[in-house]
Amino acid sequence: MSEAEGERLRSVQIPGDTTLWKTQGIPPVEVELPLEARGKFTFSILLYSIFSILFFGSTVRYLILSIGSMKLWEILSGVGYCFAFLFSAVLSVFGTGLLAAMIRDASSSQPLLVLSREGLQDRRQLPSIVPWNNVESIRVSSDSNATLAYLTFRQPVYVSRNRFRFGGSFKEGFKSNIRVLLSTLDQDELKIGKVMVALVTENGGKLRGSALPYSP
Repeated sequence: MSEAEGERLRSVQIPGDTTLWKTQGIPPVEVELPLEARGKFTFSILLYSIFSILFFGSTVRYLILSIGSMKLWEILSGVGYCFAFLFSAVLSVFGTGLLAAMIRDASSSQPLLVLSREGLQDRRQLPSIVPWNNVESIRVSSDSNATLAYLTFRQPVYVSRNRFRFGGSFKEGFKSNIRVLLSTLDQDELKIGKVMVALVTENGGKLRGSALPYSP
């Protein structure tokens, strides 16, 4: 193997970042492989989790105080009370699950996401490495809440249950489509998305949706 070939296997080229003053003629950037990303504490998830738990506690307290001053028929006919209790309970369970998942991810000694020449390893939902030539297409979507990579496989892969993460699967089993959460990792989510697109397209996969800023 030549030195150039060895260097190619140890890295991947991704598009350089555009600026307000320069949008064309930007040279590509070399990223060393494997690219490893670990979990991190996210303020928005922490804030949401605390709010949902406090909301549930205040709802329970309000219901207890209300029940003490109501007659039985008023309690039984209080559909609004039941709805408020159930809604806050579900919100609290989901918020607690998000908080527990974030703490577990951030304290893990292993990287959650590993991108190598061999394939994709997402320890949050994939028990084994998925080779890039099994990825038929990729789409990366970003908004104010999260950045997700949507992958479609040529052959279904086994996916673990992942209820308390954005984009996670509620049921385990073989699936042809998954979503990979990029915005709760300690690496730049735009960089991760570009590396994934580069490795997918190099192995015959397609980029779906808006090409910029991920296309070569």
